[in-house]
Amino acid sequence: MKNLFKLILISPIFLCLFLSCQQAFSHTEETITLELPDWPPETEDASLSQNYPELSRWKIQINTCSEIKTFWLTPQDKVISFTISKNQPASLTALPITFLADGNESAYFYPAGFVYPSSFDSKTNSRIRWEEGYLADLIHKIIAGKTETGVSTSRLQKFMFSFNWKKAQENIDSRIESSLSDSLTACYNPWLIDTANLLDNLCYGSFKVSLLNITSAFTYNLDTLFPLQDLTPLSAFIPENQKLSEKGLIVIKKACPTLIGDGKEKGLVFVCNSAKNLSREYIYMPIYCEDYEKIYPF
Repeated sequence: MKNLFKLILISPIFLCLFLSCQQAFSHTEETITLELPDWPPETEDASLSQNYPELSRWKIQINTCSEIKTFWLTPQDKVISFTISKNQPASLTALPITFLADGNESAYFYPAGFVYPSSFDSKTNSRIRWEEGYLADLIHKIIAGKTETGVSTSRLQKFMFSFNWKKAQENIDSRIESSLSDSLTACYNPWLIDTANLLDNLCYGSFKVSLLNITSAFTYNLDTLFPLQDLTPLSAFIPENQKLSEKGLIVIKKACPTLIGDGKEKGLVFVCNSAKNLSREYIYMPIYCEDYEKIYPF
């Protein structure tokens, strides 16, 4: 992350790209109203909805180039409104904190997300989407690095304006939709993108669609490879669970431990070194420990 911001400071590419942006530094504010995802998540399979654990709370993070705000929402909250600098790059992540069978909490599932301004529609309430969680979290990681490196807000904004977030999200959406409609393929999971490689390319003002490809990964059928008996598997990436439920198909990245759990008690950690070399280990679901910081509204 430190190298990322060093390159932002020295590369003239970002200045050129920034100056070409017509919406650069607007000092007006805009009120954003977003709908939280349904919990349990919407699915065509009613039995799949019943497999999800009970929701305890939402961890919300609003990420702007000047600050990151963290607070909590209850399961009863369905909509969130907040004010943001108009047309300035930002994101929101909504992480579902769920209950384990023993009453403890877990943060097993990936967050849903919203990227501003590319996903904002001023005429209707926009939705926080599971498919958008990866890019929203990527923005969070970039902004969080600002504190470590001391890069200025204005330089960070220049970097954020250099990337077409809307085009990237449309490509991710298309890949997910296409994979879900193909009965022979596993669901495309953007959380398996090589994020370090993606950021390295962004540093040099280079973005290719191929950077969103999932590399060094293998597709497995959990039903045939490893009968899970009393374990009902759920992917941490919510849209993947429909395909996992129907076909048992899951993608596991090489040399990257992957937890597939039931979200309530137990899970399997898979490690693959090659397509035919896949190991597994049963574990109990990790416990989430974080106190409430701020309750909305702040």
